[in-house]
Amino acid sequence: MKNQETNAHTLYLTPAWQQHAELITHLCQFSQNSLLVIAPQEGGKTTFINHFLQLPTKGLRKTMITAKSQTGIEDLFKQILYGFDLRWESVEATSHQLQQGAKEAFCQHQTTWTLIVDDAHLLSHEQLQALFSLQKCEATPSEQLHLVLFSEPSLELRLFSSEFSRFVQGKLYSIELESWTLHDIKSFFALETSALALNADQLAFIFARSHGLPGNVIHQKREILETQLKNNLPTNIHKKLIQHPILLSMGIGVLLGGMVLVVGSNTEGNANLEPENWTPVPVVSQIQPEFSSQPEEAKLDEPESKSIAVSLKEETVKLESVPSTQNKIVNPKKALTLEEKYLLSTNTQHYTLQLMGGNKERSIQHFVSKHGLDNSTYAFRAKRSGQDWYILVYGEYPSLQEAQAAVENLPDSLKEENIKPWVRSMGSIHKDIAAAS
Repeated sequence: MKNQETNAHTLYLTPAWQQHAELITHLCQFSQNSLLVIAPQEGGKTTFINHFLQLPTKGLRKTMITAKSQTGIEDLFKQILYGFDLRWESVEATSHQLQQGAKEAFCQHQTTWTLIVDDAHLLSHEQLQALFSLQKCEATPSEQLHLVLFSEPSLELRLFSSEFSRFVQGKLYSIELESWTLHDIKSFFALETSALALNADQLAFIFARSHGLPGNVIHQKREILETQLKNNLPTNIHKKLIQHPILLSMGIGVLLGGMVLVVGSNTEGNANLEPENWTPVPVVSQIQPEFSSQPEEAKLDEPESKSIAVSLKEETVKLESVPSTQNKIVNPKKALTLEEKYLLSTNTQHYTLQLMGGNKERSIQHFVSKHGLDNSTYAFRAKRSGQDWYILVYGEYPSLQEAQAAVENLPDSLKEENIKPWVRSMGSIHKDIAAAS
């Protein structure tokens, strides 16, 4: 449980994230909507929450809990009540206690209560329903308890299913945290000028390896600091030059540079070579692609320089390649994708399982990559309230009974996140694709 937490270190938020924080603050005071803030794994949810908790917000009281699937409803309600300094009575009394407390807080102190739930995608259906039952949408926005759920994209599908319609009541507002750009990463490292000074090639290397996901950028920052610390130790430096491929490359570069200076000293005069503390092999920095999978961690300590060269070569190929037709990203400006054409070729009397939907193409791609579903899912573009909506379906089944049975045989990674697919007819899929064309 956290109330108005503070961190010793400076948090970096992109301009877009700062606008999201301002919007959430406004909606929590003047809107009846529940809020869903989504980002993939390592997408920066914790960083954003820490900033939001620290943000001075007059008239808004913020309490946070972290979701855990094994927590019972009673324990969940106790955490919430204690967070707002209320005493525990019973499960049945919790909703009334919170609404009465929220009303009194605004009437006496002009303060609105907001409950923040981190990792909300880990909650079971029963836990989610219990949370939504704590809201009373008939109350004025300033006098009711507001929910802000931070989650991976999979939760969005669950909340828009018919099972939650009477709880959500059409009042759910989604916000997606965008991945960092190369400029954002540069700004992030600029906060560390006393410890880190990276050139453009090094920043491009980090961007390529992290895919712009803030959590991965922070991991790479730690590795860089550890590498610099090792480089600055006066002992064992010769051993590290021999064992560390990057340091070995630096040493060879200095040696060759010295030879060039000796040979060309008569014509070019003296030169001053100062190798940097950390210099990875440069990658192309002008390309900022959409990535289709969760990034691997940057491995700056491979045992052989040859393996690093091969890895970086493969990374450069990824950066320069055009997304293939196998990608799950649907481009609304182009003709039907292969996946959409396949879905239209299916029997309208067959069935499939809808796993998720979202207003961002990248959310679909992250979900597919995370769960290794490239060979068993199909993505297509539909329309929802006049806006593009991207849907991911799983498998094809000749009968409704077979589709319902398939729900029990989903991959373990989907079961662990309590994914509850929606059985749909292929005929309805055909209509969605036609309406979006």
